[in-house]
Amino acid sequence: MENSTGLSTDHNTSSSSLAGERSSNVDSASLSSSSSMSNILFAEDQMRCWSHFKKILDNATTQFNEQSDKHEIDATLPIVICSFSKGCIVINELCHELTFLNKADNVELFDNETGRGLFRELCQFKARVRHLIWLDGGHCGTSNAWIVCKEVVETIKRENYSCYVYVTPYQMMSSKKWAVEEYKRFVRLMLDANVNMRNEYLFQDKEEDYDIDVHFDILREFEIDFLL
Repeated sequence: MENSTGLSTDHNTSSSSLAGERSSNVDSASLSSSSSMSNILFAEDQMRCWSHFKKILDNATTQFNEQSDKHEIDATLPIVICSFSKGCIVINELCHELTFLNKADNVELFDNETGRGLFRELCQFKARVRHLIWLDGGHCGTSNAWIVCKEVVETIKRENYSCYVYVTPYQMMSSKKWAVEEYKRFVRLMLDANVNMRNEYLFQDKEEDYDIDVHFDILREFEIDFLL
């Protein structure tokens, strides 16, 4: 198994806290006028989650290296992003923002070098990601528990990420039928795009008698045999 550095997002993680903060560097990266992107006020809005994610990981790496006498995390190590329950909202947002970062020409949408530099930096950073893991995704809303946009899925394919999707009866047998349908559509889109994916329904034998415990049991039971 390759060495890697990972970021886990649990069910208490708020997507607004991860994607909603704005650094001073990002603030100055405003979008130049463009008819094709006229519905976007700022280019930073298309990469805030990646920008914040990188800052979290950079800070964690620095703190670890400062406190460790024997080991040091290499800033070039591959990255594994693992999300659980409502935390899957964060990984979904990262995937949506990939559609912006994946287009090299978008660097020209920034009207200053600070914005263009951040765009290039994040493009290099996203290339370190190797594996995406969804663990029993879901939330209390009414939509967008899973990625259902074909363009986003095709971008995941272009990035050549290995994807792992695990669910349990806690989500699949819930009253939120819309979320179950989104999950099925997400899996179909991933298969149609030939994404390198493993999809498993754990504890399926407990459909008739399950409780919230199976939701958390997934954290002990899911297996990762990296596909790349």
